[in-house]
Amino acid sequence: MKTSVIVTCYNHEKLVLQALDSVLNNRIEKTELIVCDDASSDESVAVVDRWLHANQSAFDRVVFIKNTSNYGVTNSLNTLISECRGELISPLASDDYYLEGAIRARQSALCSNPHWLGAFSDGIAVGLKGESYTNSILNASGIENHSLNPQNISNTVLQKWVEPMNLQFWRRSAFKAHGGEFIFDGTVFCEDLNFALWAVARAAFGFIDTKCYAYRCRSWPQSTPGETEGVRFKKMMDMANCYKAAAKSYSFSGKKYLLLKYEYYFAIAHNNYQLAIHLEKTINNECKDTILLKMLRMMGVKYYSNQ
Repeated sequence: MKTSVIVTCYNHEKLVLQALDSVLNNRIEKTELIVCDDASSDESVAVVDRWLHANQSAFDRVVFIKNTSNYGVTNSLNTLISECRGELISPLASDDYYLEGAIRARQSALCSNPHWLGAFSDGIAVGLKGESYTNSILNASGIENHSLNPQNISNTVLQKWVEPMNLQFWRRSAFKAHGGEFIFDGTVFCEDLNFALWAVARAAFGFIDTKCYAYRCRSWPQSTPGETEGVRFKKMMDMANCYKAAAKSYSFSGKKYLLLKYEYYFAIAHNNYQLAIHLEKTINNECKDTILLKMLRMMGVKYYSNQ
């Protein structure tokens, strides 16, 4: 199976070399590398150019796309995916890096599960200087691996969306650019949730119990210092609308639950904390889950503290 590693890059001149080196150290036969710089204002383009010139012979094919304007991660992903020739698409952000054996584990997973259109893995969380925050993002997020077996994974993804579910890899045939149905919505922040809900609706989203990815963050649990009210509002509404669209478009057994999640994020976006607390209790009763809201607070902790 040919593999396409796609790297989104933006203003990571000090971190992108570690990302690219991890691709080089993980490469297997029939691996191509496609990088998209989203109009970085630092020296990222020069750093990537030098690295690709020195290492291009290690790959079947190398492509470097240099956006002239900042189009955002989701639009850059669509551009990268359209260039892919490998059946496995393995994404990597330029501030993150692969752990040993990551690409081979992802390739093996898609070969062993031909019905999967995408999947995710566990990973570790590290700081900007490489300091370790947790050696298992799944465990730190309160997810037990047995809840991610084939019988339970759909319900777990719907009920307990947490950070590791961002650490995805995909089958090329899932995407419109290659004859499939899915395309990332360039107007939303939560592209990973969007794909997961789409794949879960088709019983085509999997999990591999392997740590493949080092996820870079400013702190753990994560916070977003300095985030403007407008950005916060858009993020919460993007989450709300992802759940609303899923509930409307797909015949999930958890449709009622998805609508509750929509109402919950909508309430937070509009600072209606009294309603959010009421929905918090309703959601807990609905799925009998005491972990969910702790995880939601990890994604937006400061917005829950106003009550």
